[in-house]
Amino acid sequence: MTTYAPVFRRWRPVLIILLIVIIAIFGIHNLRTMIANVNTPPVWDFQLFWIFGRASAHGLNPYDQANLIQEAQPLGTLNQMISELYFFHLPPTLFLFAPLGWFEDVHTAYLVWYVFHTAILIVDILLLWRLFLDSDKFSLLFCAAFVLSFFPTRSNIVVGQLNFLMMFFLLLFWAEREKPRSGLWLALGIITKPIMAFVLLYVVLRGQWKSLAIGLLSLIALSAGTILVYGPEMFFDYFLSNPVAEKMPNYLYVEIGNQSLLGVVLRAGNFDFQTGSPILYLPYLIPTILLTAVTAWFVYRLDGAKDELALSLVVVLALIIYPKALWHYSFILLTPLLFVWHERKQFPGGNWGAGVFIALNFIIVYIDKGSFTFAAFVMLWAAFAVLAIQHLKQPRKKAAPA
Repeated sequence: MTTYAPVFRRWRPVLIILLIVIIAIFGIHNLRTMIANVNTPPVWDFQLFWIFGRASAHGLNPYDQANLIQEAQPLGTLNQMISELYFFHLPPTLFLFAPLGWFEDVHTAYLVWYVFHTAILIVDILLLWRLFLDSDKFSLLFCAAFVLSFFPTRSNIVVGQLNFLMMFFLLLFWAEREKPRSGLWLALGIITKPIMAFVLLYVVLRGQWKSLAIGLLSLIALSAGTILVYGPEMFFDYFLSNPVAEKMPNYLYVEIGNQSLLGVVLRAGNFDFQTGSPILYLPYLIPTILLTAVTAWFVYRLDGAKDELALSLVVVLALIIYPKALWHYSFILLTPLLFVWHERKQFPGGNWGAGVFIALNFIIVYIDKGSFTFAAFVMLWAAFAVLAIQHLKQPRKKAAPA
């Protein structure tokens, strides 16, 4: 059982009431947003998902923009979304959107979508609580309040994004990272959001070969299923005419919502998109290579007792260098942030140091609606790098003689 300091025990009833109030305020606020969006669906992002689902229901190739334009006509918002009306996702992702196509009414589809993702969000809260916090009711209330008041949580609700589901697979992988089955969760996470592919760095460097094999087999099975259901033409169109490389509008890289390293350096510089891919822009490419190399070295050198630290480094690295880490992607920051609290005894300043650090990151992602979230990414990576260095400097314990 958790032991509380006398002062904490005295204020505990007040803190419980405060947490319940926070949960109620943000819960009601988010519920009102959902109701408003169901009644009047905004252009971004759910309308795109519904269009993908309708194309799937009608057996149309979503990589052909003409098919998406055909499905978008009833919405009356085609002119607003035409520049981004492409299916940028991996082919098996269509299975996620296909159920939306069963509903001819976008309002009903949005309602079902919100119900599903609200359930996933609740499971995310429970998993975060069990993985990183004390298993008592107070910490559960704290976890729920922390998650619901986190700005990226609201960002995902506003646009109806997929990151609650990505977090679900990330947390399942985290919980079962030493089991071969973790490869399945990683594969499903990659299909949901390709940023999860960076976790493969952890899998390889930690020698989780069975997990890697299960993950690859899962991706092959999902790809084969996609070909069987939608045909080889649709599947291979993604690779032969990749929409991300050939049709991504340039402004999506430089918009303030892109809080990746690439977005930051492109906004700071004068990159000419006519010269080639921004991925090869040296102010992005060089730091990306260096950060990846340093992170890989940490992950490889850290011992088994620091698996969670190694995985936290990889998660934050992914947010930094993934070319299009938008505001709502930073929902997965909850994992490394709560890991900081879990490891607070090792953190400089102990409870107070970890608490202030978490609060600072929490505030940063709120400033100007997430416009400085990249700073939180960098701060977290630097903090984990310091913890890794401290651990590596400690003398290794020699095994006792037989």
